[in-house]
Amino acid sequence: MIFSRVLPLFILGLSFSFVSVAKPVAETVAVKRAGGDVGTDVAAAQVLTTLKAASDHILPQIDDLIDSGNGNVDDFEPLFSQLVGAFETATASLTELKGKISTPQSEPTKAELAALIASIITDTAKTLKKAPIGSRVLRPTLIRVFDLAVEKFLLGVEGIVGGILVLLASLVEPALLISVGLIRVASLLGHS
Repeated sequence: MIFSRVLPLFILGLSFSFVSVAKPVAETVAVKRAGGDVGTDVAAAQVLTTLKAASDHILPQIDDLIDSGNGNVDDFEPLFSQLVGAFETATASLTELKGKISTPQSEPTKAELAALIASIITDTAKTLKKAPIGSRVLRPTLIRVFDLAVEKFLLGVEGIVGGILVLLASLVEPALLISVGLIRVASLLGHS
C-alpha cells in the first residue's frame, strides 16, 4: 500500500531529474525572409568559423607529426579522429538549422562562406598530401572515413546555403582532392 503511494512520487522526482540533464537546444537567430517564412541567420557562418578554428588547431599538429618523421599511426589517429569529429560536429550543427539562410547585407555572402569552406578543405588536403595514403601514418580507411565526413558536411551546408557547392567547385582544386583520396568530395563538387 505504501509502495503504491511512493512509486508515483518517485517517478515524478525522476522525471524532473531527466529534464535538468537534458541537452539544451542550440540557439539560433530567426529572421523573416522576403517570402515571409522564417530562416536562420548567422548560425551557418558561426558553424563554419568554429570548424575553421578547430581545423586550424588540429592541422598544425598533424603537420608537425608528419614533418618530424617520428610519428606513426598510433600518434596520428587521435588527431585525425579530432579532425573527423570537428567535421561531424559541424554537420550535426548544420542539421539542427531549419530552412534556408537569410543573409542581410552585414552578414557573409555565399561567396565568402564558400571561400571559407574552400580554405578549410584545401588546407586539410595539403596537410594530407604530406603523408601519402598507405604510409606509416595514414591508412586508407582513415581517408575513407574523412572523405565521407566531409561529403556529409558539404551536403549539410548545401541544404542550408543552396548553391554553395557550385561556388565551391570553382574554388577547390580537383587534382588535390583526388590525389589525397577525397574521391567522394571531388565527385560531389562535379570533379570526377
